[in-house]
Amino acid sequence: METGKAIYYLLKDSDAVGAICADRIYPEIAQQDVDPPFVAYTVTDTTPSGTKSGSSDLDTARVEIYMISDDYAECMNLGTAVRGALDSVGGNVGPAGGEVAV
Repeated sequence: METGKAIYYLLKDSDAVGAICADRIYPEIAQQDVDPPFVAYTVTDTTPSGTKSGSSDLDTARVEIYMISDDYAECMNLGTAVRGALDSVGGNVGPAGGEVAV
């Protein structure tokens, strides 16, 4: 699984996340002058490493997701939206021709 791409597509395609932070979703680090609210994420571990030519039902990944906002309630709402976007997802995600398996 291409974890970083999958996380990005799932968050970008979520209406709930988009309603709060639009398209301000960044892998690894956000640029210094970005306006909150936004989401930044980093993939910290993928086990096992990609050794097969197809998807495996046993692949796991650890991801750290940071939700940044100037307002506490908005940040909590963004956290709920992010959790909803990532919870119990399977199949292929992303744009046609660039899909990744989850």
